[in-house]
Amino acid sequence: MRIAFSGAAGTGKSHLAKIVAEWLSLPMCPVGSRTVCKEMGFEHAYDVDKAGMRPEFQKRLCRAKREWEADTAAFVTDRSHLDNLAYTSLHSIDTVGVEFLQTILRANACYTHIIHIDARAEDAFMNLDDPARHQSRIYHRHFAMLLAALWTYYVAEGQQILWVTSPDLSYREKQVFQFLERR
Repeated sequence: MRIAFSGAAGTGKSHLAKIVAEWLSLPMCPVGSRTVCKEMGFEHAYDVDKAGMRPEFQKRLCRAKREWEADTAAFVTDRSHLDNLAYTSLHSIDTVGVEFLQTILRANACYTHIIHIDARAEDAFMNLDDPARHQSRIYHRHFAMLLAALWTYYVAEGQQILWVTSPDLSYREKQVFQFLERR
């Protein structure tokens, strides 16, 4: 199984991904925006933006994630390649050319199961206490809408996707476990 958790910041992706990885005894993908930021000498992705390096950051993130996933037979990851496409689109739309889009879609097709935590509703459950996160709920809602639209169009053949909309954590956990037990 290659399981990707997807959704806006603060929606519980990391929490659920860690529980699922432990439950299934699968490795967690260690590649994420924070690791790539640190490799580039920045603390947060928003510092990358201030330096005008978002396009380079997104390409590095995509490449590092693809390489790790290609070398790992089964895993859980906190964020999909479509999440990265959504962030790139929000911050530097001019860099989303045909080649980058095709690279993202090919990389995203490796997931067998996608758990999308949808946070478009007014009662979205975004925890924005982390200083590494953008503090604007409007920003995260825009991201959530864009990501939901991307998932509507770009689910690859054979991929199974679960849309999680409940703000109740225990119910979300139950939904995820039921979805994965059907594998």
